[in-house]
Amino acid sequence: MKSLSKRQKNFIRMMMQEDCYRSVHYYADKLKVSDKTLKDDLKMIRQVLEEEKIQVIGRTGRGILLDMENRDRIKMTDILGAYGPEDSSGSVEWRRGIILKNLLIHSGKSTSLQKLSEEYYVGKASIVNDLKLIEKWLADFDLKLVRNVEGTRIEGEEINIREAIASLINGEGTAGGLNDDIQPDGICRLNMPTLRGLLEVFSLEEIIFVESLLVSLEEEEGIDINDIYYVNILTHILICIKRVRDGNKMDSLNDDLSETDRNRVYQKADQIARSIWEKYEINIGEEEITYIYQYLSSLSTIEGVKKEIKQKRSIGEKVAMALTDYMSGVMGVNFFKEKTLLEGLMLHIRPMLNRLEYNIQITNPLLEEMQQWYPQMLGICKIACTVVGKRFHLKKIRLDEIANIATYYQTMIVKLSSRINVLVVCHSGFGTSLLLSEKIKQEFPKIRVIDTISSRKLKERELGDTDFIISTVPVNPGNIPNLMISALLTKQDIKAIRNYIYDICKSQETNSAGVKLGEMIRESPSDAEREMICKAELISGFYVNLWYQEKSEIYLDMDAETSALTIDVCTSSEEEQQKILHELYCLSMDKRRTERLKSAKTREEALDVLMRGGRVEQ
Repeated sequence: MKSLSKRQKNFIRMMMQEDCYRSVHYYADKLKVSDKTLKDDLKMIRQVLEEEKIQVIGRTGRGILLDMENRDRIKMTDILGAYGPEDSSGSVEWRRGIILKNLLIHSGKSTSLQKLSEEYYVGKASIVNDLKLIEKWLADFDLKLVRNVEGTRIEGEEINIREAIASLINGEGTAGGLNDDIQPDGICRLNMPTLRGLLEVFSLEEIIFVESLLVSLEEEEGIDINDIYYVNILTHILICIKRVRDGNKMDSLNDDLSETDRNRVYQKADQIARSIWEKYEINIGEEEITYIYQYLSSLSTIEGVKKEIKQKRSIGEKVAMALTDYMSGVMGVNFFKEKTLLEGLMLHIRPMLNRLEYNIQITNPLLEEMQQWYPQMLGICKIACTVVGKRFHLKKIRLDEIANIATYYQTMIVKLSSRINVLVVCHSGFGTSLLLSEKIKQEFPKIRVIDTISSRKLKERELGDTDFIISTVPVNPGNIPNLMISALLTKQDIKAIRNYIYDICKSQETNSAGVKLGEMIRESPSDAEREMICKAELISGFYVNLWYQEKSEIYLDMDAETSALTIDVCTSSEEEQQKILHELYCLSMDKRRTERLKSAKTREEALDVLMRGGRVEQ
């Protein structure tokens, strides 16, 4: 058999996956080469396949199709080395992903275990295991895997099928033939992993077309759509085109749009629909236009959306403030000091309320990173969003949204823990005062001297941004901690400041918590009536269940097989919730204690670790 290039092998693999005629241009798009290059490859491929008695059938106006029996497929798989793109190596994960993708795209159409077994060259038992895991994955989107005499297919509402497709393809794709260093002509803002995922379902020409629609929207509105929302709306317009083309239109959205509501944003959605008709002669219909309108309404940057979001300003601000208040209580940090980040959080929450109202689910590429690097913050934010969401009767906030919210609080934590705001007060505020400030900065990198003022002006100054005051003269700053030192900053002064900072941090921690886990942990749950609020994972194998219960108590459960620990927090008091969650957060941040928890063999050993308290050791 003649030697084939990597591209030519991938070309054959792609043809092996198709059961209908496809144009050369279709494959050229996927392999990112010209039609002429692929036609030249096809001549070589025909010669090679003829040696194996396999034909590539060509039909004018229809395209090409690989004509081969199952035994030929097995032989070709052997020859090519692995079924699927070379970087997949025929892995189980790759097979399950392809099966899931095909079931979703061809939803409503049944397939059989026999067909799947033959197609992927594995036994039926392996396919059954694949379908069990696929079934669990689909449950998150309220979709069912129906298996009966007709075969296996996916059933569910169209909007949920589209959300599942979007979630699946917005991860890193495995499309072959793409070079990370080369951006295909016509692609504007998509990175290569995203483009790979899209190319597994859509042609390059379709992606470029929809990108051009969004780029035009940005230029007309003078905006830059956030990358996360850009990829999500682009994906959903592509899915819309494909699903409508295949006869799967959106169900009724029950959206009460009056004529006055058909504003500039709706006109933009209608304009996109007209462009789709002009390009593909596909009439997507009123429901689809409304769906695109709802997506555009989830952006806070489009003029016209601002008016709609302004109506939600009050509830958005209340939700943001309630979240921040709850998180401040749990973390023992005053997040309200970070006004800029707080404003950014509000700008995020307002359009998020639109997404919740319209059941628009975004796929957040930052979620995996947050789960890996900041699982504690993500878990606490999940609990906070659930508690506050119930208070404001919001729909369930998905983890992709929560990950965005968690980034704001994690940023605040980093910023607040890396700087201590100090006000320097001296007799005059000049001369030796400025020298003292510079010496403090040099000696204490974490200290940020926010101002140097005279004692006379202290009464006039707002102290909301001040953690504590260092003064060279007696002052009375009210509730703000104050330390008096000499103007020369002696070694004794340096030691005093260091100890003072430590004492303040400890004092804040004690005031924010004030509860010991060990004192509240019970042997087993009481008979009191309770209601599950939320379940969150703070670190791998360490879970927190939050329950609404009149009597406050905690109990510990340990899985004998996996050694996973679950702390059940039962209370009706939000203040009590915050105190307990603060302890659990501190515990989860303490690597030494968490390692001891993970190595615990019995509930008693784990309880012994918890009884010693959950504070982070210095």
